[in-house]
Amino acid sequence: MNDDFFFGKPVGLEDFYTNETGFKIRFGAEKVPNYMDKCNKFNLYRRHIEKFCNNSSGCEWNGKYCYPTEQTQSRLIMSFNGPFSGSLVYTSIAFDKAFGHAQRGVPAHAPYITDVDTMDALQDRFPKEWERTSSNRFRDPHSFQHGFAYYHFLMLPKTNTCREEIRRPIATSYKDYDDYAYFATGNFHHLQTSLANLLSKKNKKFICINDHMGNKVSDVDVARNGDVITKFFKEYFPERSKFENEM
Repeated sequence: MNDDFFFGKPVGLEDFYTNETGFKIRFGAEKVPNYMDKCNKFNLYRRHIEKFCNNSSGCEWNGKYCYPTEQTQSRLIMSFNGPFSGSLVYTSIAFDKAFGHAQRGVPAHAPYITDVDTMDALQDRFPKEWERTSSNRFRDPHSFQHGFAYYHFLMLPKTNTCREEIRRPIATSYKDYDDYAYFATGNFHHLQTSLANLLSKKNKKFICINDHMGNKVSDVDVARNGDVITKFFKEYFPERSKFENEM
């Protein structure tokens, strides 16, 4: 779970895992910013491989793709806005170097269950990255993004002890699903209309209300968005939970 999503209806194990599907993982429409595009400013495109990669410490060439070195990678990551987007790029670069370049989707803001053995294998595969992440007091662009790393590691082809590929599903990814709803603060009227529509149906199991207010928003807008969200929660959950504090 995270601090910006919640259950809208009762859920069970089958919402996260079945023998037929394996782990159910949900992706949003967003893709990780493609650092290969950003690399163009550092002459890291493949058309510059011989000129740049063989004559500079700015790139590591594996014979097919040109990957940024630690120093150049830091400049790339910091060029993306915000620690969250930066952490996605940081994690995706590590996966590119380990498993090959790919355009990876960003997990939906929805809960998921973690397989302990898979998580242990992921941490063993990237020990330096996890150590660096755990040493950061706050979210940092140079942090391994937990959900993103777990989702994509889970989807890698798996083999058994005889190095034969396992055919049964380890995980099934979903991009179109009707049990999830995502809302963002910022546009007061849109948020108000969307939450009112959800309140009238109550047909979603997983719901996210994400903070997109930004740093330059006025106190008035913060208060208006806050009032809408407070009213929504009081109507959606009219009975106080035993875990809630008195207001």
